[in-house]
Amino acid sequence: MATIAAGRAFYWQEQSDPGKARDLAKALYRAAFAQGRNITTTEVVADVGKEIGIDPAALITGIGAPAVKERLKVETDIAIARGIFGSPFILIDDEPFWGNDRLDDVREWLKTGGW
Repeated sequence: MATIAAGRAFYWQEQSDPGKARDLAKALYRAAFAQGRNITTTEVVADVGKEIGIDPAALITGIGAPAVKERLKVETDIAIARGIFGSPFILIDDEPFWGNDRLDDVREWLKTGGW
């Protein structure tokens, strides 16, 4: 799944409201992994943003901003350098968890402090 629009939307929102950016990330994960929505399109990303109170027109404009595009490239390069691939990919104490089917393992790790 190509999540370029979703990633750009997150970084655009983070510039003005990091808390709302986290809400957007959660809403996008829910849309993709729980609701089966196609978050690869700018329109769906804008709709998800609208559902949590983000102006969809502003979000669409923000997705296209050169600085936001560059930020996503930089963050992607950092992730690749750390060995991160795919989504969801979660690092906790440098322990990698990759895939929707590992979210229960993430919960267990957080509850117990590791294996």
